[in-house]
Amino acid sequence: MKHAPLILILALGLAAGLCGIRSGLPGPQRWRALPPALNRSPEFAGRLADSWRRLYEGIRLSHETLQAEEPVTYVQGLVTVAPGWTFPPEPLINSARSLMTQSESPDEKKSFIILSRMRPWKLQFEPLYAQYGGAFIYPFGAFLGAAHLSGLARLTPDLTHYLIHPEDMGRLYLLGRVFILLFHLGTLWVLYETGLLLGGLRAAAGAALLFCAAPFVAIGSHALKPHPVSAFWFAAAAYYMIRAVEKGDQKNFLSCGACAGMAAGGSLTLIFAAGMPLLARASGGRGSWRQAFWGAAVAVGVIVAFNPYLFFSPRTFAWELSIYSPTRWGVSPEMVKEMTLRGLPRGVGLLSTALMAAGVAFGLVGKDRRRRAVSWTALIVTAFLWLRFSQMGNESLLRVFYAPFALACLMGAALLPRLPPAAAGLVLLLALAESGARASTYLANLSVGSGRASTRELAADWIDTHIPAGASLGLLRLPEPAHTPPFRWDRLELRIFDSPRAVASRLPDWIAASSSGWQLTDVSLRQQYLEVERFSSRSPLTLAMTDGSFFSNIDFVILRKKDSRHNESTSSPERAN
Repeated sequence: MKHAPLILILALGLAAGLCGIRSGLPGPQRWRALPPALNRSPEFAGRLADSWRRLYEGIRLSHETLQAEEPVTYVQGLVTVAPGWTFPPEPLINSARSLMTQSESPDEKKSFIILSRMRPWKLQFEPLYAQYGGAFIYPFGAFLGAAHLSGLARLTPDLTHYLIHPEDMGRLYLLGRVFILLFHLGTLWVLYETGLLLGGLRAAAGAALLFCAAPFVAIGSHALKPHPVSAFWFAAAAYYMIRAVEKGDQKNFLSCGACAGMAAGGSLTLIFAAGMPLLARASGGRGSWRQAFWGAAVAVGVIVAFNPYLFFSPRTFAWELSIYSPTRWGVSPEMVKEMTLRGLPRGVGLLSTALMAAGVAFGLVGKDRRRRAVSWTALIVTAFLWLRFSQMGNESLLRVFYAPFALACLMGAALLPRLPPAAAGLVLLLALAESGARASTYLANLSVGSGRASTRELAADWIDTHIPAGASLGLLRLPEPAHTPPFRWDRLELRIFDSPRAVASRLPDWIAASSSGWQLTDVSLRQQYLEVERFSSRSPLTLAMTDGSFFSNIDFVILRKKDSRHNESTSSPERAN
C-alpha cells in the first residue's frame, strides 16, 4: 500500500507531461508562410542546406581559431525585403530554415545542432558546443538511435530531408520531449522513495507533488534541455547519499558518486555535486573517509568519461564556455529583490517556497544526519549557482536551480510528518493549490499552442486576411517560430529592425510583434502606432504567464501607424481568444 500514492502521482505527472507535448513543433503547417511553389521543393531544401553548411563551417572556424565573433544571424539596423519573391532572399534564408526545422522554444535546437556534427559510424563524437554535457547529449543521441532502428523516427545527416519533410523533424523534437518526460517521471519516483526514508508516506507524497506542481517545472518538463535529466541523477545521488549515511557501506558511496557524476556530467554547472559522497561522511554518517573519497573519485571519473573533449581539446572548450557562459561571480541586489518578490512566488509559489526554506533550515540545524547531508547539499549547490548566475536572469533563471530544487522539495515535505495530520494536509493542499494554479496556466497554453487555435496561427490568419498585399509590415527581429506568426512572408514588404532609430525614417504601415517584445520597444515608437488586434494567451484561473523564456501561445499584437484617416477614436482594438 505504501506505493499506491506513487502510482497516482506518476499518472498525474504523465498527464501533465503529455498535455501540449506537441506544442510548436515543425510540420506541414509551416509551409503556409512560404510561396506554394516551394512546398517540398528539392531545390529549396538543397539551397537552404548549403547555406547551413556554410554557416556552420564559419562557426567551426571561429572555434578553431578562437575568434569570439561568429557569423551574424541576427538583424543589424534596418533590413527591407520587397514582396513578390519566389525564393527566400538572403536576409530570410536562416529564417526559412528555422521555420522548417525549429520548434517554438529556441533552445531546443541546440541538442540537434550538437548531435548533427557527430558521425558515430566514423567514431566522431566531438560536439560543436560543450554547453550541454555529454551525460545528457550522448544518452539522448542513443535514444534517438534506438527510435530510428525501431522505425519511430528518421535519422539522417542530410538536412535536405528535414527541410522537405518538416514533420520528420517535428517527430525528433517530440521524441526529445518524451525523453525529458521519462526523466521527469523518474525524478518523481526517486523523490517519493527518498521521502519514504525521511518521513514516511506524507513526506514521500509531499516531495513528489511539490516538485510536480511547480510552474517552472511544468515548463521544464516540456522542453528538450538538460536540466530535468540532471535533476533525476541529482535526486538519485541524494537517495544513495542517505543510504550511505545510514549504512556506511561502499556500495552506496559509489552509487552516490556515480549518480552525482551523471548529474554534473549532463549539466556542468552542477560540478560541486561530485562532493556529495564527502558530504555524506562529513555530516556524521557511517562509513570511512576512504569510502567517501572513492565515491567522489567515481563522480569525477563519470564526469570525465562523458565529457572527454573538455580534456582532449581543453583550450577550445574553455574558450567556448568563456564566450557562451562568461563568468560573472557575485550577487546582484536587484536580482535578489526580483527573485524574492516575483521570481520565486511566480515560478515556485510563495507557500511552497516558505515550506522548502523551512525544511532546509531545519535540516541544517537538526539532529538527523540524513537530513543534514541533504540540506547542506541543496544549500551549497544553490549558493554556487546563485553566485554564478544571479546577474544573468530573473524568473527564467529558475531552470538553473532545477536539481537543487528537487532536494528542497524533499526537505520541505520532510517537515510535514512533524505536524498534526490535519495541519500537514492543509499546508500541503494550500501550497499545491497556489503553485498548481500557476502551472495550469502554462499547461493550458501548451495545449492550445499545438493546434489551429494558437495565438500564432490566429495572428497569421488575421495578417493574411486584413493587411493588403504589398503593404509594409514591421518586425522587431528576423522571423522565427518563437517570435513571429507564420503569415505569408512574400505578400508584404518586410521591414525588420533592431531599434526605433533604425526605422525612424521608414516607418512601416503595420507592425506585428509579441506583446512582451512590443512593450520593451522605446516609447517613441510605440506612440506612433495604434493597437488594432491582440491575440491573447489563455488564463484559465485569471493567472497570466510571466516566464519570459516560455513561448507557447504567447500574446501577439498587430499595430497600425497613426495617420489622418485612422485616429484613436475610430480604432478600438478587437480582442481575440
